[in-house]
Amino acid sequence: MIAFGSPLAPRVAVVGAFRSGTNLGHYLVQNSTNARVRYDRVGWKHAPYPVIPESRNRLVRKVNVMTVVKNPFALIRSMHSYHVKADRNILAPTDWAAFLRSPFVITDVREGRSAQQWFATPIDYWNALYWNFTTLPAAFFRAVTVRLEDLVQDAEQQLKQVCQGLGLRQTAAAVLPEAKLDRNKAGRRAATDKTQGFDKAGFEAKTFMNDYSQDDVAYVNARLDPKLMSQLGYDAAGGWA
Repeated sequence: MIAFGSPLAPRVAVVGAFRSGTNLGHYLVQNSTNARVRYDRVGWKHAPYPVIPESRNRLVRKVNVMTVVKNPFALIRSMHSYHVKADRNILAPTDWAAFLRSPFVITDVREGRSAQQWFATPIDYWNALYWNFTTLPAAFFRAVTVRLEDLVQDAEQQLKQVCQGLGLRQTAAAVLPEAKLDRNKAGRRAATDKTQGFDKAGFEAKTFMNDYSQDDVAYVNARLDPKLMSQLGYDAAGGWA
């Protein structure tokens, strides 16, 4: 039997946008399978994977990747809240209408300590990031994509599909944490912040749409990539299939 922490245990990179549920994905995979989770096996988990020149492909080892995707309307609203409260990782206006329509810059730490990536808007970030993660070449990646909505609805079923897709062995039932995960301690014996519970009912009821005006919804829909939206099972009204 390969123990957790063994160098022979399968390794999984969990990636996705800011506020998409990567900590939850990390928590479930690391606590309920035989895998070791590493955010940085394909670079920074919140940024697109770089294009590797064909001449260097031989140096790339096959990597297991779990991508966590979140409804773009919910994600953008959550990123704005994080930006206003935490004031790190994101360079953008704090006003909601301006945030939605302005350039969106991401950085791993505070400004001046990390390279930055620029996107035309947070909508462009969602398009670019998930187009990148859903087109990882099968020659170098064993990849699965999981929607946060599905993880919240049925974590056990989603974990079974992740294990099947990545060749992992499930070692425990998939149990959602009772409260928000400490983003730096999402692994085994993960700490939770009891003061910040996840509003599952509000999320499923799509209360995040309450902050969007009709003009906001039209603006976002006009810029979301329809092919990507369809592929990931989202509609143009902030919903999911």
